Amino acid sequence: MASDPILDAVKITHQGKSTVTVDLYQVWKDAEGHPLDAFLYHFHQPGKRFWGNAKYYEEASVPFSKSEKVDTIEIACNFQKPFAELEICLVDKSSHGYLLSSSSDTEDTPVISKCFNHEVTPADAAVCYTLEVSCVPQEQTCT
Repeated sequence: MASDPILDAVKITHQGKSTVTVDLYQVWKDAEGHPLDAFLYHFHQPGKRFWGNAKYYEEASVPFSKSEKVDTIEIACNFQKPFAELEICLVDKSSHGYLLSSSSDTEDTPVISKCFNHEVTPADAAVCYTLEVSCVPQEQTCT
């Protein structure tokens, strides 16, 4: 069974009480190596508000690379629980065949926030991940 690429797309580089820093990678590709049409990500940057400042970024035509970062971001941690939220959405042409195309049933079509300024067309496939990134290192246990 193949692992989910999201596990390789986000690498934690620093964990702290109020922020966590992560590197983002574009690790999705089709058989022909087409660049991904859109790599969208949303998080709360540290700031004066409870969750900080909401940030929405879109990278277009992002080539596959497990070694070149798309971005390094610092995310505000929830002060009540030691985690930060990160949303990653991928959009690609259905004809590329890597992302499963949306069915005609609108319930199955991912909702991409209008803050991204990216419209998903019927020719597109899209998937969104919402991740909880730990702000504190996890204890290692041996069994």
